Amino acid sequence: MFLIRLLDVVTFLAKQNLPFRCHREDVTSTNRGNFLELVELLSKCDPVLGKHYTKECKNNRNYLSPQIQNELTGLLGKHVKDSVLNQIHAANYFAVILDGTPDVSHVDQISLICRFVATEDEVVKVRESFLGFLPLLGKTASDIKKTLLGKLEEKLEFANCKRIGFDNAAAMAGVHGGVQRLLRNINGKANFIPCSNHSLNLCGVHASSASTSAIIFFAVMEKLFVFFRAQHTVGKF
Repeated sequence: MFLIRLLDVVTFLAKQNLPFRCHREDVTSTNRGNFLELVELLSKCDPVLGKHYTKECKNNRNYLSPQIQNELTGLLGKHVKDSVLNQIHAANYFAVILDGTPDVSHVDQISLICRFVATEDEVVKVRESFLGFLPLLGKTASDIKKTLLGKLEEKLEFANCKRIGFDNAAAMAGVHGGVQRLLRNINGKANFIPCSNHSLNLCGVHASSASTSAIIFFAVMEKLFVFFRAQHTVGKF
């Protein structure tokens, strides 16, 4: 029963997109982070949680360590992903949306999203579900294809993919050697849909590059950004 309440706390924090931990989590800290503070608050109102929380804190076996928090988060994440995969299997056909970006540690990765039709209580809905980040093996079209298929085919059949969507970068959208061409060589029914937002952004870039005033304006803005960014960085040391 105690673990069920901890899972409820983890689910609440994840749903609200709140951080779990704080800089200091020892007993002398006035703010031990959202997870520990929420558990302590609920222990004052919930007899089961309050009794177990007090008892386990005295025995130093409270199941509230960062390692346990990570394990509970991972288990819940796996349950959600398995549920999404079951819905995709039930729908049979799906679409794949990719987007690449480096994380805070400058490691290149791509986000994988599946779009499918789900039927619940005789109500048909189009769903988009995030399936995870995939560390890239390299930046070439072949590397991106291997990364996607290596992960996707662990759970899904790429032959059932009917649409693929990503930006208009040459490595992704190239008609001869891009990711979309390599994927369509494997599954010819996976039609490529370019990202409309990226297409609009490219239109703005090309339009502004044709105007001298726009070029000067954005150049000045970039220099101002670099200047203030450098001042902010220096101020930290």
